[in-house]
Amino acid sequence: MLEMFLTKKEHIKAVSFINKKLFGDAAVVLENILHIKGKLLAKCSISVFDCLLELTACLVEFGTYETAFKFCSESCPGYENLAGVSGGGECEDSCLENCSVLGRQDW
Repeated sequence: MLEMFLTKKEHIKAVSFINKKLFGDAAVVLENILHIKGKLLAKCSISVFDCLLELTACLVEFGTYETAFKFCSESCPGYENLAGVSGGGECEDSCLENCSVLGRQDW
């Protein structure tokens, strides 16, 4: 709950950037949010994972595939234990799918 209080305004700003198709600006804000949530929560929490997915999506739309791949590949191993959590299996599948797509990109 604390992380929501600390990052709500920034997340609203990131969503505003996304709606305006300013994915690079949104990625900067989301990376800051990810850092804050990573410090306050367990790295494999759903909230951190949700932010990670938003960040990687923005990075891909902005065209920074290598950075998006780095975030995905460094974070995926931490989500192996989400299979027992409600919705966790889908989260792990989404992350692995993102890594797979990014791995096939022709940079």
